[in-house]
Amino acid sequence: MPKLSVIVPVYRAESFLNKCIDSILSQTLSDLELILVEDGSPDRSGEICDAWAAKDSRIQVIHQKNAGVSVARNRGLDAARGDYVGFIDSDDWVDRDMYRRMLENAGEGTLVMCDTLTVYEDGTTAPDTIRQLPESRILRHEDCTPELMAELAGSACRCIYPRKLICDRKIQFPQGLKFSEDLVFNIYAMGYAQKICYLKEPLYMRYVNLESCVNTVHPDYAQHGKRAAEETERAIAAAWDNDPAMQSAFLTRYAGVFFNTLNQLRQKHCTMPASQRMKMIREICCNEDFRTILKQRDCGGRERLLVLKKRYLTLYFYESWLDRKLQNVKELFEEQGMGGIFRKCVQKLKR
Repeated sequence: MPKLSVIVPVYRAESFLNKCIDSILSQTLSDLELILVEDGSPDRSGEICDAWAAKDSRIQVIHQKNAGVSVARNRGLDAARGDYVGFIDSDDWVDRDMYRRMLENAGEGTLVMCDTLTVYEDGTTAPDTIRQLPESRILRHEDCTPELMAELAGSACRCIYPRKLICDRKIQFPQGLKFSEDLVFNIYAMGYAQKICYLKEPLYMRYVNLESCVNTVHPDYAQHGKRAAEETERAIAAAWDNDPAMQSAFLTRYAGVFFNTLNQLRQKHCTMPASQRMKMIREICCNEDFRTILKQRDCGGRERLLVLKKRYLTLYFYESWLDRKLQNVKELFEEQGMGGIFRKCVQKLKR
């Protein structure tokens, strides 16, 4: 059996797939298998997978009708034979030493995770690290505070998991969600793991297409947020003894889903008609789950109050107003420096 199984769900990936596969097969750890799950992709992704499999016996290709990333990953888990399993998105790539470094720190029942580096289409990069942990360390169950877990559980691609743990606990990715599949999976896995080994090294490269990430808004975004919150609640109940502090921390996290939707609806790049955007803003403000979170938790700043008071129009124009204010401050600073900003503040106070 190989030491590691790497699972890659593949859909509409023909532009990135070769780089992704090459980074896996070029690992300094050679004792691995690569499972490519082609998820009914309409482009040439399936052909590319088959061509690589013909060249390297470590590759197994699974073709399936389009069913989504969770189903694809679960198919890969069913086929995996490695002692450990890891996941990579088909438009990302990894440092050639990633899996060797991670397996060096693996042990019985140990989940290993690393940092990532976000790489944007224009070539700029941004580190994605666990801010609450200043250095690499071993975490036991009692070390994982609710606040730390909310940061740790974000992505499955930065982790490798003992396959025995995944099989014994029957952990799978939840189906039918548009986001938070990784988070739910990790809450189970991290809760059941004996320990977590965190490496403060950016070994995983996450590619972000600027055009595709300019706030795509789904009309059912808020509904999927509710479903994700329910799946998260179930995971905490099962793997973390229904810890109330953990439940509260992740409840607050899901308030961010609604605030993010509001932000997307205000973006000038949003192609949704204004009437539909306003309708969604009304629905979000009237969503009882969201309102309950905001009444219980102090999050969201001024927007929180606007939502609770159902100030739809103010929310719709909120970012435009804020942008104008910031632009005015910027122009004043460029013309008159900090002295000009100070004088303007004094004038406001005198009114």
